[in-house]
Amino acid sequence: MGSANNGLLADQILHISCNGNATDQSDLKHPVENHGVTFVGGDRKTHPNMACFFDGTDYLKIANNPAFQLSNFTITAWVSVYGTDTETTRAIVSNYAGGGNAQHYGINKIGEVAGVFYDDGIKLNGAKDSGGTSLADEKWHHVAAVFEGGVNTKLYVDAEPRRQTSGTMPASINPTGDLYIGRGGENEGMEKKW
Repeated sequence: MGSANNGLLADQILHISCNGNATDQSDLKHPVENHGVTFVGGDRKTHPNMACFFDGTDYLKIANNPAFQLSNFTITAWVSVYGTDTETTRAIVSNYAGGGNAQHYGINKIGEVAGVFYDDGIKLNGAKDSGGTSLADEKWHHVAAVFEGGVNTKLYVDAEPRRQTSGTMPASINPTGDLYIGRGGENEGMEKKW
């Protein structure tokens, strides 16, 4: 998500590479609170400390910032799910504050597949991967959600278009909550299934 000093990271507002730490690599250098996330080999065998490991209670937290008030943006993440908890819905990236309808957005894992969601402050809208690509096969998958003000939000898995939301996103979303990676907000509130 973000503006950085080279072409690859240009215009990013947040970039966490998990290369042994959870530092924001974007030009904005958001402070990142690490709540139990550890670093493991990217392929579970070699290249030590090349991936963040979330055990279900661990997460990263970035304080709410005007940079997260957006109209046209993309969220991407590389995801590999291990274990047997495939029925649970878990947020991958979310800025949900909890407690009623508040504007927010994110990507999540719904059972075994990827999903996208946003709330315009009135109604939560979302969609899950209609192609059925399992994120729980212990392989790495690229999940991307494209949010455009006034347009349906689109979900991609491994560069393939999978689904779009039925409603159109408002012109911009102004979240009130902090941004979380690995959980659905302060109350782990994003447990809705689509």
